[in-house]
Amino acid sequence: SAAPLRVAQVAAIEAWIKSGGHLIVGVEQVGDVNSAAWLRALVPMDLTGSRQVQPGDVLEDWLRSRITESTGKAGNLRAHGGNNNNREKANSKITMETPFADVLGDTKFAEAELSVAKGSLRSGGEVVLSVGGEPVIVTRTLGNGRVTVLLFSPEREPVRSWKNLPTFWSRITGVPARWHVATENYYSSGMSTDGIFGAMIDSRQVRKLPVHWLLLLLLAYLAVIGPVDQIWLKKIGKPMLTWITFPCYVALFSGLIYLVGYKLRAGESEWNELHVVDVFQSGQRTDLRGHTFGSIYSPVNQNYIFESSARASAFRSEFSGNYDTSGGDTRGRVIQSENSFKADVHVPVWTSQLYVNDWLKAGDAPFFATVGKTAGGWTVKIQNKLSKPLTHVRLVVKGKMFELGEVPADGKQHEFTQASAKSSGTLAEFVNRQGGQFHTASNERRRAFGAMESGRIMDMPNASTAVSFLSTMNQGNNNYGQSFLSTPGFDLSSAADDNNAILTAWAAGHAATKPLNQFTPSRQTVNTLWRMTLPME
Repeated sequence: SAAPLRVAQVAAIEAWIKSGGHLIVGVEQVGDVNSAAWLRALVPMDLTGSRQVQPGDVLEDWLRSRITESTGKAGNLRAHGGNNNNREKANSKITMETPFADVLGDTKFAEAELSVAKGSLRSGGEVVLSVGGEPVIVTRTLGNGRVTVLLFSPEREPVRSWKNLPTFWSRITGVPARWHVATENYYSSGMSTDGIFGAMIDSRQVRKLPVHWLLLLLLAYLAVIGPVDQIWLKKIGKPMLTWITFPCYVALFSGLIYLVGYKLRAGESEWNELHVVDVFQSGQRTDLRGHTFGSIYSPVNQNYIFESSARASAFRSEFSGNYDTSGGDTRGRVIQSENSFKADVHVPVWTSQLYVNDWLKAGDAPFFATVGKTAGGWTVKIQNKLSKPLTHVRLVVKGKMFELGEVPADGKQHEFTQASAKSSGTLAEFVNRQGGQFHTASNERRRAFGAMESGRIMDMPNASTAVSFLSTMNQGNNNYGQSFLSTPGFDLSSAADDNNAILTAWAAGHAATKPLNQFTPSRQTVNTLWRMTLPME
């Protein structure tokens, strides 16, 4: 029931949906929806009453139908790869696109009377399924998430006794198809997208010693303490001096190793931030949902203080993925006070540590944007409200990416059309071009030795945009060891359906929120990638 929810709980639900959540509402009584103002605003219909219908075979035919690649409509789900050699072989109708093709009909349910709410569909609403020309399931996009409304109660008869109700919930909630098709399934595993951002913002002061130089140094050490020492002392006729020369060699090479390490890794304190922020506009209100990736380099063993000013904020250390059992360096203390935090973390000498801050706040819109369909394709209008220009502005429409260029910080409205925009090909092609270096860079930055170039990503605007759609990379590849894991709602691939466009823009030198660091580093950089989901008007 929606009635007992407090204001803070309602705000949390709305923030969760906008950040990629999927809210499913079952209508038992029209009054239950209309009496809760917040729920009435979420539902994409003006409900006026109810009617009785016979569902017939419509719902079961929908279960058997093909699941499209888009995740936009309720009930659609992505056909992830997997071991598809079990139910598919037993029944040729069962595929990754039609995992429920063998659903049997329920005559009792088909002939029963079903109470369905009726009303008028609002702008932005979409009918998923109709019975007799009247909708029974509707949906709408809200930010990066979705609200799906069942215009009937799944907790009342005849739905409650429907033998295909478990299958219905599997499809409406988007359970991966491979879980139904294959008996041999694997949990999602791989590396974390945190490592990709670490490769972008880790301090460039730190350098690594190539492995061949390390081997040469080791060989020189073995040669000096072995044959060189023996030949030299034998030549001067004083072999007993090895008790003095050997400690001298150890001290000499220890000092040399320290000097090499100092030259490679010593530097000034440094703090780099990269904000990835989703902008949600609703009338005059703007909500910002941000992910702040911060990398700190410390020239000494020291503790550092971090604190957030956002109304809802959390702080964590880098997640290295399922294959890293070390847990990373997590020494420190995080005090969560209501919805914010204060952190005191320890950073070892000459190292870069990555931390992540997830936050939500209401604020001024960085820019205003709308996109509409036209005879020539689409037209997007952007008004930059920042004091810095927006660069690398891109629009994702129907699986294709377009380069819009730059929007100056003049407060004026700038218009772009599909005819004037430069095409970057499909979204998957763009992500594959940029993502080819992600696995190597994420892996190499954690190694003590090797070439520095392979552990760094220099093109932050393009790389951070590609990470925003990483699930489109190498679709159909069953090698899960090459995959990346990200926090829920970070990947925008599912929001880029036929009814939405995704706008991304880079703001160099701009911070979307107040700095986390409560200390003054010698070096500091900050950049922001803005992301906005726009309904196609």
